[in-house]
Amino acid sequence: MAFDDRSRIRWGRVLLGGVAGAVVCIASGLLIGVVLLDGAVQPPFDTLWEETPPAGPAQTLAAVLSLLMRAGFGFLVAWVYAAICPRFGAGPKTAVIAGFFVWVSTRLYAGALVWGVGVYSGATTALALVWALVEMTVVGLVVGWLYREAPSDA
Repeated sequence: MAFDDRSRIRWGRVLLGGVAGAVVCIASGLLIGVVLLDGAVQPPFDTLWEETPPAGPAQTLAAVLSLLMRAGFGFLVAWVYAAICPRFGAGPKTAVIAGFFVWVSTRLYAGALVWGVGVYSGATTALALVWALVEMTVVGLVVGWLYREAPSDA
């Protein structure tokens, strides 16, 4: 089976789109975490201990892991976009599909889980999920704008 240039993933473009997507995800995460949900995130975790543990290695590790996961979402959207481009064609529709796929497979599941076990209220979870859907859509559009298919010989 012969493959044309359009079916090959352009890894340099995936990397470029992934970096841009990671920047958008990290900035968005900081904005929602620090500005919009500041008071809603800590109280559920405060109930796990009799007193809030002092800032230390566990909190630092959690922050680093959160940043790495958010960066990973950006790279995942870039890879999904590159993978589905030959089937759906390049453009905003494919970018939105890639962002939606990553949102469903990562954020929707996590949001349902934290709401289901009672970590966050329904309103807080809904806000975070809507925010994440918009975030992944924007990341998809940024990635789609940066990713270019190989020129065809036609």
